[in-house]
Amino acid sequence: MSKLTDCTAVARESALMRGAEPNGRPDARCRIPSPSWLSGFARRWRSAFSMPVGASFADLGFPTGKAEIRRRMDEVARVFLAGFNRGLVEDDYPALMELVGRINPDRRGLAVEGIAMGAAAADALMLGGGRLRAWLKLAKARYPALAHVGAGMALARMPWRKSAILEQCDPVYAYLVFDGLGFGDALFSTARALRGWQRVRSGYAARTYDQGVGRALWFASGGCIDGLLASIRSLDKERHADLWSGLGFALTYAGGAGKDELSVVIDAAGPYRAQLATGSAFAAESGLVHRARRLTGKPANKAQPETVTAAESL
Repeated sequence: MSKLTDCTAVARESALMRGAEPNGRPDARCRIPSPSWLSGFARRWRSAFSMPVGASFADLGFPTGKAEIRRRMDEVARVFLAGFNRGLVEDDYPALMELVGRINPDRRGLAVEGIAMGAAAADALMLGGGRLRAWLKLAKARYPALAHVGAGMALARMPWRKSAILEQCDPVYAYLVFDGLGFGDALFSTARALRGWQRVRSGYAARTYDQGVGRALWFASGGCIDGLLASIRSLDKERHADLWSGLGFALTYAGGAGKDELSVVIDAAGPYRAQLATGSAFAAESGLVHRARRLTGKPANKAQPETVTAAESL
């Protein structure tokens, strides 16, 4: 486990570590025990399914917008994928939470989502084990919403694991799994999603699902505003309110858009401007502004200017 706590090794993997001090050791009961020989074999088996951290959105075939938007999106992808790979192979979740504590505060939620998706994938590969449950329990104190969104992204890739994933979730936050599911469906199956395909069509889960779709459209469009707005307009009008809400979250959570792009989006939102603002506010309240201020001791506008710009504009 020395590699896990080696800040230099982590920096090479994610290229985003800042050397912040960890925030104390969490509950040791969140480790997954196994014999050492089995643990080594299991790690090698699961690592075969890891994802390349250096892949850019352009490498994955997505359109790309302005250089600054592309840089921010690629940064988001690197942190998320680094978290996924760690969640996939590690069983010491308190050590993983310490690792999250060493990332810049405005990027920690991305790592938490990635680890949740990786833990759910590890459960599937190992035919169980409760890794996702352990991570959700540990993340509940600070990142409950984002951890459940990450579990939903796993569900998008492993729909046959629906019951196994949902039964490990906190009932209070389980609805956010469908947000992650919508995000994953729209990101991993973009063309199909833009033809109107929905995995969830009824109840409040369908609304949460569409908020996830709205978040994904920001990434799937590569930050190209014209393409983004065309994608929203191509979908059924009754879905637009939740799509705009999800978009507001993404613009604030991921950042990258400048004031000019945000102004165009606000004008285009029209009757859905309130939903756009609500999504942005939820992203800020999730910790992307306030947690940075609390942990760094800096004003929010110095801790993460991209997030603050979006939150103030939207």
